[in-house]
Amino acid sequence: MKPYRMCLSFLAASVLPALLASPAFALTEEDLRALDQKCEQARIAALTPIREKMARECAQSRPLQECETELSTYGNSRTGGRGNVVPGLFYDLPECKAAQAAWEEWDRTRPWK
Repeated sequence: MKPYRMCLSFLAASVLPALLASPAFALTEEDLRALDQKCEQARIAALTPIREKMARECAQSRPLQECETELSTYGNSRTGGRGNVVPGLFYDLPECKAAQAAWEEWDRTRPWK
């Protein structure tokens, strides 16, 4: 594991929940959406090489543009056969775990809950 990933993982697992529990530290919905954006950027960075490799392999038997179009959503969340959500790939990245923890904490602190 790369050192920066270990650092992010540590922050997501230990520091972020402690900060969120502090009443002085309150994330706004804009902050939460920014965390979501960082998660999606990290996911795209992880998925891009996989999609490109699959498109190159597919292009051996079909037109490249057709393959790229078909694989452009590979790894995204989708709806299953019974209407359930099948989660996408790489939501276990530290950025995504931090965003999820922040949203859960934000949701927990809502007065209507």
